[in-house]
Amino acid sequence: MDFSKAFDVVPHRRLLMKLEHLGIRHNINRWIEDFLSNRTQNVIIDGESSTSSPVFSGVPQGTVLGPLLFLVYINNLPDCVASDVRMFADDLILYRQINSHNDCVNLQKDINSLCNWETAWQMRFNKSKCFIMRMTHKKNIPHHAYSMGDSILQEVKHHPYLGVELSSDLTWSKHINQSVNSANKILGLIKRNFWNCASSARETAYKALVRPKLEYASVIWDPHQKIHTESLEKVQRRAARFVKNEYSRFSSVSDMLKDLNWDTLENRRFKARLVTIYKETHGLIPSNINNLLEEKKNQLHVNLTV
Repeated sequence: MDFSKAFDVVPHRRLLMKLEHLGIRHNINRWIEDFLSNRTQNVIIDGESSTSSPVFSGVPQGTVLGPLLFLVYINNLPDCVASDVRMFADDLILYRQINSHNDCVNLQKDINSLCNWETAWQMRFNKSKCFIMRMTHKKNIPHHAYSMGDSILQEVKHHPYLGVELSSDLTWSKHINQSVNSANKILGLIKRNFWNCASSARETAYKALVRPKLEYASVIWDPHQKIHTESLEKVQRRAARFVKNEYSRFSSVSDMLKDLNWDTLENRRFKARLVTIYKETHGLIPSNINNLLEEKKNQLHVNLTV
């Protein structure tokens, strides 16, 4: 689900009321009110400026406090639905396990509740950018035409979320292909602009601009298919030739990687998974892995009992 002009439509009076409800009162509340008040905006086109208009809504973007105030304003949104909600800044996902038609009806009720929430708090969802995705390997599943108000939500097979392409078939082929294409484009840009630079500068450019594209959230999508692993490694091998400025077909890229002391991307992903598992099991990062394990344990106990 997508908020329309999320940071620009937060009503100031309602925001201050929520802050007061949370215990932010007296001088601090008045200080935030002063921070939001007496702001104006105007439009400049070809050197000609419009008259200034007062701003009665929105949190100032580019400030430290602005995003925090927005999060405070939408923080009660999950309280109005029974389905699970995940929020990050202005990105929102509403999801539920669907086993029967009743589950579809309940999910639609939650969507209606969100519509009521946006009306009550004067926020807007961009209905043209809100989508439905069914993630399953099953063939026979309950179908339901979900809607927001008068708009029927479009069903999609894949959609990006926080930089990761989610697919309805629970595979990562789409995301990996997009990552490889994006990394190759940036590598090409670096080649055109850094061809005359020192090897160390070319290596720094690769590590700063290209490799992060190949490793972002890799703990989640680390591929098990050889074709995907090889497509990722090919980008690094091309980068090694560029850094070493060695394009002879008789030269060994493996020797170049060894000389550069670059580990394979597959090994780097393996180490990243180990680090993440260690952090999760030792409570060093927010995680619900213990809850999931407890649920699986309870399900196993119930099945054995039955």
